[in-house]
Amino acid sequence: MIKPTTLLFGTLILAASQLAFAQDSDDSDAAGGQPRQLTPAEKDLLMPGHMDNIDEPVRLRYEFEKTGTYEDGFEDKVTMDVEEFHDDGTVSVDLQFFTGPREATFVQPHNEENISLNTVLFIYLQGDVYEMTRLTERKPQLNAYFNKRIRWALADDYKSEKVKVTFQGEEVEATRYSITPYADDPNRADYDKFADKRYEFIVSDVIPGKLYQIHTVVPNNVEEGAPPLIEETLTIASVEPLKEKTVSAD
Repeated sequence: MIKPTTLLFGTLILAASQLAFAQDSDDSDAAGGQPRQLTPAEKDLLMPGHMDNIDEPVRLRYEFEKTGTYEDGFEDKVTMDVEEFHDDGTVSVDLQFFTGPREATFVQPHNEENISLNTVLFIYLQGDVYEMTRLTERKPQLNAYFNKRIRWALADDYKSEKVKVTFQGEEVEATRYSITPYADDPNRADYDKFADKRYEFIVSDVIPGKLYQIHTVVPNNVEEGAPPLIEETLTIASVEPLKEKTVSAD
């Protein structure tokens, strides 16, 4: 097993993570071959449009916390600078996911161009897939297995509710989507300790980038009333105007 101090997400390629979750599905009806109607959860989380409510350069800051009894936790941050706006409605961003030795390694440089999805959400999801593979000691080739379980849950087995959240001192309307993608997996016995993992996503059209929070919990089902084995929370902390960056001379 990889040591807990190892990078949480390892080496990630942003484009691959977006394609894996936003496009890795058969969106046709099995009976008639007609396009399947996307669920509200899929539309809000996996489809383009997350960046539509940003119209000027800004820096989005997210705070991350990992706790639990299974392995060491930590706190870190994620920063996404929305730098350029294009005629087709897409934006270019500079993303830093975690800091120091934990920083996820992307294709260099960190800039990603012509995107319409919140890259923070997709990097987290792809990283979560890698973490499930690590925790369950499965082969890396099975990353797609956990990926599809999450995708299927958002398409067919999720709960949603309207909630209010506090963002920069103001209460705003939001939607929370909850899934337990592995709970009814016929193969759950292979990783039963982690099979009841719950995911919660809170999104709001009012919040720049749409994503307010991702919250995941692996409960301890052995000891009643025990704290979770693993709990992670990624929450937007602030949005501020982006100051012009300076480039140092070589």
